[in-house]
Amino acid sequence: MKDKHLNIFYTYNHALIENNMTRSLIVTLRTISPGLRRIILSRLFESNYKFKELPNFEQTEFALQENMPIKVEKIRKIPNKYLVSITTDSIIEDWLKYRDPTKFDEVKFSSRIKPDAWIFNNEKTPQFCFLIECKTIGDVLKTSQIIQYAKYFYGIDSYEEMESSLIRITWYHIVDICTEVLEADKIGNQQEKVLLLNLIEYLKFCHVIRFAGFDFGKVPDFPEYKIGEYIDFGLSGMPNLPNYEISMFIDFGLGRTPTLPDYKIR
Repeated sequence: MKDKHLNIFYTYNHALIENNMTRSLIVTLRTISPGLRRIILSRLFESNYKFKELPNFEQTEFALQENMPIKVEKIRKIPNKYLVSITTDSIIEDWLKYRDPTKFDEVKFSSRIKPDAWIFNNEKTPQFCFLIECKTIGDVLKTSQIIQYAKYFYGIDSYEEMESSLIRITWYHIVDICTEVLEADKIGNQQEKVLLLNLIEYLKFCHVIRFAGFDFGKVPDFPEYKIGEYIDFGLSGMPNLPNYEISMFIDFGLGRTPTLPDYKIR
């Protein structure tokens, strides 16, 4: 196996945590050409996107955690803003529980949590913003965390509005899109190809393994049997059963049976 440390995203003091997984994705999107970025982001959001027309994403900017340059007050005024979860299976814990308005209202923002990343356009009047929260393979994203982001950063005050703003993505979806782009030869240069390959490889280190089907070539063939074929199970070598004779005396107690009366017919 080649040295993992030659991977752009793999460090010597390595930890397979959500921050590093998120960073690998954001650094890739930020570094590739605008044209390739547009292809990948359009593919990533096209099935969930609420825009009447997809933006080209070529002028998109990125930020990690609290390094978002746009103030909260201005973020809340962006017309197209979305909450994005990137997890193993798109499941968010206790999602339906918070349909109850009382439960939704009970969730308060904590400064201890912060979004993993941001994708946005930083124009004078920004048109879109994606707040991203990621979890590593096997970790669980809780609904209460999404609610806190929705309330504080976006000014959302109802479950229904939060639900309509949510886009669920899996790490497998990201790997699939990058793999398909490579296979379709939509890469502009060798450096972009290396970057995408490194992202895919790094996510594999984080246990994001793309399903490639079953290898039936290694399954052994069934033996060929023919109906009517004589099969010797070796029973002729078994010894014959011994011939036993058992003599038994059975006393039915007839010696104690009373004598029948002596009747005479006249």
